[in-house]
Amino acid sequence: MKKQIKALADSVLEDGVVEAIVSNEAEDRDGDIIKADAWELENYKQNPVILWSHKSELLPIGKALKIWIDNSLLKLRIKFASKEANPFAGQVAQMFKEKMLNAFSVGYIPKEKDDRGITTKAELLEVS
Repeated sequence: MKKQIKALADSVLEDGVVEAIVSNEAEDRDGDIIKADAWELENYKQNPVILWSHKSELLPIGKALKIWIDNSLLKLRIKFASKEANPFAGQVAQMFKEKMLNAFSVGYIPKEKDDRGITTKAELLEVS
């Protein structure tokens, strides 16, 4: 499943590093709600890559330096790949810096839902 929300990409810390909200507890466009404390992050932390449009066949465009829950928000500190490592990633980083891009999407496996259909356990697979 994929969930897309607005990112808090105005927190550009330095070139190529952005802090962003990648999930909140609001209903997404597919009608899904994921509780913040539902996120299982252990496997994602083993290889915390950032993909472009959920395309795992492409080189990653970045890496999560840090991932954490802050109240009802899932947040990431992302370092985009250098222009030398992945020229497209450099373009994406610049577009966030210029506020041309402002959204992220999470790929996840829903594992448990409550009686209202709200996801109470989900494994994060990737962030795009």
